[in-house]
Amino acid sequence: MLTSSFPDKERVELVSQTTRAANSVCSNIAEGTARRTAKDMETVNHIILANDQKYISEDKLYELKEQCLEISKMLSGLKNYFENENI
Repeated sequence: MLTSSFPDKERVELVSQTTRAANSVCSNIAEGTARRTAKDMETVNHIILANDQKYISEDKLYELKEQCLEISKMLSGLKNYFENENI
């Protein structure tokens, strides 16, 4: 698990914030408001913060940012599909 390398005192807060940020994507889609804003990048920001604090390596940071980019592309495609299908 990504957060297993985090210090105990930071783990709870960062895990909570990262989970909320990731879950908000699902909520935004359900509400039909999924759009790329600074808030949508909150998960990436928390991952960068984890790297800045040396909780994760540069390699892990790169891997996670690439995964976030891929997910962002998929979500954008899903949003476009819903808009085109008037769902």
